[in-house]
Amino acid sequence: MRLGARELRLEIALMLTEKSLAELPKRGVGVFESTDRHYSGELDEGQLTVLLTAVAASHDLEGDGRSCILLGLGGQPKSVYERVKSTDGVRIVWDGPFMPIPFYPLLLIAAAHGGLVLVEDRAALVDAVIALSEQAMLELYSAPLPPLAKIKRCFKWDGRLGRSRTGRLIAADPAYFCLGAEYGSHDAPEGYCVWCSFGPDCPDSLRDVIQPFLATGGLGETGGEDTAAGDNPV
Repeated sequence: MRLGARELRLEIALMLTEKSLAELPKRGVGVFESTDRHYSGELDEGQLTVLLTAVAASHDLEGDGRSCILLGLGGQPKSVYERVKSTDGVRIVWDGPFMPIPFYPLLLIAAAHGGLVLVEDRAALVDAVIALSEQAMLELYSAPLPPLAKIKRCFKWDGRLGRSRTGRLIAADPAYFCLGAEYGSHDAPEGYCVWCSFGPDCPDSLRDVIQPFLATGGLGETGGEDTAAGDNPV
């Protein structure tokens, strides 16, 4: 049966963003040399909102040498980032095509916009993450960040080359915290595929936000082994 334009876009988007929960730590998604703990699972939007609200409430999220930044790893139409640009409390450092150069012809039929978003007001965090993680991978990092120009340069090349080094750059600091989400993935077609990791020096107020979801079984520990030695596919 011949696919229509919309169905073809959805098939391509699925092909490019599909992830397996069991494979997350093996493929290096959210796992770095400094990782102390790594968790993953499936949450519905209400649960993710509760988790994000707890993250936003942490006094260690940003300030006192730490910053909070969002990495939108493609899969979005440009219009989503246009809406986020008009949101108070966030600043888009860069946005554009986030797809390996050989796949650029697919930009004619597939949404592949990504972006680097700095959270300047914690009150804007929940809405920004929910908007940018629908049908696309998004990672939130809280850490003492390297210079933004360096992060931006690394992130743009990640998109062009189909690799994932920006997270590793940020997570080189053992105090990092990472929370990733993707709505409508193969493993969570009606919810959010969620992963979380942090380094040994991550503040307790961020470590602790994950505890209620471990107790209910929404998230489970998936290890902290080092799998970030090579380039990881976005």
